[in-house]
Amino acid sequence: MKIKNIFYLLISGLIFLSSCEKDPVVLEFDENYSPKKPTPGKRDPLPPVDLLTVYAYFHNNVEQQIVVRTIKPEEEDPVIEDMQDKEIILKTSIPVEVVTKFDVVTMTAENAENLYPKVIKGATLALPADAYSLEGNSVTLEKGEKQATITLKFKKEKFLTLDKTKEYALPLIMQLKEGEAKIVNYYVLNISIEDVEGIPEGNNVELAQVSGKTLSGNSLVLDTDFSKGHLYKLNDENIYTNWWVDTNISTIWLKVNLKETAKVKGFTLATRTSNQKLKSVKVWASQDGGTTYVEQGVVTGAESYYTVPVSFKKPIQVNSLKLTDFTGIARYIDLHEIELIVE
Repeated sequence: MKIKNIFYLLISGLIFLSSCEKDPVVLEFDENYSPKKPTPGKRDPLPPVDLLTVYAYFHNNVEQQIVVRTIKPEEEDPVIEDMQDKEIILKTSIPVEVVTKFDVVTMTAENAENLYPKVIKGATLALPADAYSLEGNSVTLEKGEKQATITLKFKKEKFLTLDKTKEYALPLIMQLKEGEAKIVNYYVLNISIEDVEGIPEGNNVELAQVSGKTLSGNSLVLDTDFSKGHLYKLNDENIYTNWWVDTNISTIWLKVNLKETAKVKGFTLATRTSNQKLKSVKVWASQDGGTTYVEQGVVTGAESYYTVPVSFKKPIQVNSLKLTDFTGIARYIDLHEIELIVE
């Protein structure tokens, strides 16, 4: 046996014997030791916050509005069919403790020297002062109140002469007259002008195939007053699922909204069940997002098709269609998919 191996055996034996020591080892404790309490360290103080400070601000302080000017068939000058007043909401962070008064005024280079160039810049023009008025813009909040509303009224005849290639902005600010409040933001309404061709009234639909770009699925936003829980099946791009109409309910309507205005050439309605086909439907069109609709006519003879092709004799520039007055070969009509055809 090598000497090195003998050495390793001796060391191993000593370790084994030492681990078999029977006598307990007593640890000595110093009774004179007394632990001291830790000394708290110094922390940086938190910034002071006054929870009672009243902050005044515009709710939804940046908004967008499209003004639609319609050029009716066989007329040259555009018209604005409807332009509704706009409510603007002012709020405070907590109810005011004393009567607080504000004036809401148009932002100008004089009353907002540093802010105005950030809003009216580049190709954006300030909306002319004679195109609108502010109603109720001297606001009084009584003790305990925290919200007020003013009304922005438009003078639509002034919008007929605005340049549709430009963007316009109407910025407003609050000016504190009485009370205690810190004003923390401003309001701006961004306005664009859109000229569209007028929609023909009646006798503008027929059963006919059209070609063009197809809008379906998420490109369309659907709404109805019947069986809403199944409506998504009409634009889920799955031909095996369906929404349906109960023709015993004569008031059922279906709205098909586009995410932006487009020139629509027609649409298709897909069915699959031979005994639950569509026979006829009345078609309406809107250029103001569904506030008002113009009748386009009634499609008849649809029962001859599994995929019903509807064509507008004159393509229409719209952002919403509405279908009403459904009739079918039986009480229930199964509709599986809808697609719009646009230029």
